[in-house]
Amino acid sequence: MRIAESRTSEAIVNPTSPTSLANEQIHTLQGYLGGIFNGEPDSIHDARVATRRLREILSVIDDVSPAVDVEVKRMGRFLGRVRDLDVETDLLLKIERRVPAAGAVTGVARAHILRLRSRQLRKAIKMLEGVDLVRIARGIVPRHPWRQRLAPASPLIHTLRAHTAARVQDVRTAVTHATGVYFPRRSHVTRIALKKLRYAVEIAAASGIWHAPQLLKDLRKFQEVLGQVHDAETLLRSLDSLVADADISPRDVDRVRRVLEGDIADLHAQYLAGRASVLAACDACERFAREGRGRGRLLVAAGSVLAASLAVPAALALAGRRD
Repeated sequence: MRIAESRTSEAIVNPTSPTSLANEQIHTLQGYLGGIFNGEPDSIHDARVATRRLREILSVIDDVSPAVDVEVKRMGRFLGRVRDLDVETDLLLKIERRVPAAGAVTGVARAHILRLRSRQLRKAIKMLEGVDLVRIARGIVPRHPWRQRLAPASPLIHTLRAHTAARVQDVRTAVTHATGVYFPRRSHVTRIALKKLRYAVEIAAASGIWHAPQLLKDLRKFQEVLGQVHDAETLLRSLDSLVADADISPRDVDRVRRVLEGDIADLHAQYLAGRASVLAACDACERFAREGRGRGRLLVAAGSVLAASLAVPAALALAGRRD
């Protein structure tokens, strides 16, 4: 299967820089803080996604302070703990609607999760109150920002191609290692690899370099399928602890367990049925990564030469202004 995708425009002169995209994500995060402080699930979810997108953008920016990535990862981890509990609650509610007889188990489990969520949300809010997003934004600015302004678009395109190629290799490796048999950990690794590839393609699209909407739709679809597998697996593993202190029939707990196991099997089958589409998406991404190969080093070198040739005049101009 070959996925159609739009080609890179060689006429691109001023694509949106990764630094600008990173600052946009920081601004987006800032907008979600009010909702997070009010405990809104959607704001928590969207902010968590923003931290992941931001980390992917940071991976293609040179000279970023290591502390920035650590801080963004920390934000995502705290938000993720709350989001995971929200997902478990939603999953329990769905099971309860499908199997009313499981209400005793799901009700006890949801009450336990609610207590856990309150604790994790308070921790997340305290952590976020101590985060200085302005300082993080400063840490993203390259040490030599004038190089980014003076360099042509080609080095950025080359960087995004190489980054996409690396993400594709991660997906292919994960898909191969996962095999056609369900392994919870391997399935989760495949999901993460797909998510990172999707974010890499989103960066190329947001930069104005490569637009592949159908490919992004396909990557999102299979990432979500594997995400639902992971959610069901996580709840399955925590089910006994969630109802451990309740006076509930083991038969009722087994009923919920069987529902989760059935869902995992069905979802994994959906992933296997679409695995060829996942590999086709990888092929499309590799075609994007290969475009311009052979002249990539020359383009990067040309950008470096241009930047170097203008470095002295730029430095003198700055010195003149300081005087």
